[in-house]
Amino acid sequence: MRLFPPFDPYIAGRFVALAHSVHWVMHNQSTPRREPGMKEQIIIMTRPDYARLTRIIEEQHNRIPSTDRTAFKNLKRKLACAKRVAEHDIPPDVVTMNSEVLVFEQELGSDNSFTLSWPDEAGISQTRINVFTPLGTALLGSRVGQEIEWPLPDRICRLRVEAVLFQPENNSACETC
Repeated sequence: MRLFPPFDPYIAGRFVALAHSVHWVMHNQSTPRREPGMKEQIIIMTRPDYARLTRIIEEQHNRIPSTDRTAFKNLKRKLACAKRVAEHDIPPDVVTMNSEVLVFEQELGSDNSFTLSWPDEAGISQTRINVFTPLGTALLGSRVGQEIEWPLPDRICRLRVEAVLFQPENNSACETC
């Protein structure tokens, strides 16, 4: 299969790095689509959160219809770029599982707070966001001051993380820290 643009031996050593930052179009194939909110970036997360999320993805992947696997794929892609640290090493401005976060919705000009939740804990209240939803996946690993986006049926919603109001790893009641 031929690459477009044509392969130049002069740039052979730089091809791998360049291919990671640019979507090359393969002959007779389309460009891969990146979901909104899924900018490839290195996030910081705790080792226990990473392990549990990875386990849930592996256990549930074949149990859900193929039309609903987008959330799993997006989260799996985000986990692949994650830097895993011990709970006591996580910075206090990072959104981790069970963190309560204050966000500013730019289009509406309003503040909201959410708790990033595990799938079995979400839905208890409207403020608990399942990590497997587009918003939950976008929030995971985000930092104070960071802007995130996720798709809605009629638009792309843009939020700015204003504050991490509660983070279990930086709470004196944290049992696993």
